[in-house]
Amino acid sequence: MITSLSVLIPVYNRDCSQLVRALQRQAMSIEGLQFEILVADDGSSQEELKAANRAVNQWQGCRVVERATNGGRAVIRNLLAKEARGEYLLFLDSNVSLLHDDFLLRYVEQGGEQSSEVDVLVGGYELTPAAGYEVNGNLRYRYELSCSAANRAEERAKRPYMAFVSKNFMIRRSVMLQCPFDERIRRYGYEDVLLGKRLQQARAQVKYVDNPVGFSTFESNAAFLRKTEDALLNLVTLREEMSGFTHIQSVAERLMRQHLEGPLLVLFSLLRPLMRHCLLGDNPSVSCFNAYRLCYYLQLLKKQVK
Repeated sequence: MITSLSVLIPVYNRDCSQLVRALQRQAMSIEGLQFEILVADDGSSQEELKAANRAVNQWQGCRVVERATNGGRAVIRNLLAKEARGEYLLFLDSNVSLLHDDFLLRYVEQGGEQSSEVDVLVGGYELTPAAGYEVNGNLRYRYELSCSAANRAEERAKRPYMAFVSKNFMIRRSVMLQCPFDERIRRYGYEDVLLGKRLQQARAQVKYVDNPVGFSTFESNAAFLRKTEDALLNLVTLREEMSGFTHIQSVAERLMRQHLEGPLLVLFSLLRPLMRHCLLGDNPSVSCFNAYRLCYYLQLLKKQVK
């Protein structure tokens, strides 16, 4: 059984105090567990949300660290790992919720049982839209729903490094310091996939377990499309390191070997306005989204290699 745990929550313009309180209650109920819950604010601009999170400093075992400027998803996670004191680190996104009263206990017990051979435990997530929250026309929700079967623990275990998602995972602190997030990635996207590759290179043992958190808030279609485009720019920039490690790259490389990217990009230039209209509207298509991602990646790649 794990006896020393740091729960690490990066946050930007979000009140995560309820999540921290729920985690604190669970941690305090586990006999013999030395714990801390660290919240790292990555240069939030909304003062009322920063103030709500600062209240955490008054709670036993909890504290907040703040950056004056936004350093990005990789930087803030690495900062948390360095600040942490526990032997094991549990990373959680600030927009998740706890689905089970024994969420922490499951990690503590499973980590202890596997401590001699497993370096990383990944708990995953489930879609749990709040009551009354309209998701039928939400692109992010539809996309996540289309991936839900592949996101099950038993499916991810078949490709443990390529399937790595950083929303909910526990890792030995020593391994995290050896394999930090790549701080070249400043915008959204693929920082967790690249971490998965680093864990593979370090031969870290990754295990997928049934211990999900809830994922219940989904950005607007326009915001998700912007984030997707940012992520694909990251992927193009890191394409040599990521080669063979993402599905979209593999498909793009196959098209380029067959010299099909040219005609596809001509078609994309004609259809892009219609595709964006579909994706930003009330009935977005996941198939259209996947086609848009592939074509946008090929377009970025063509500009990059000129």
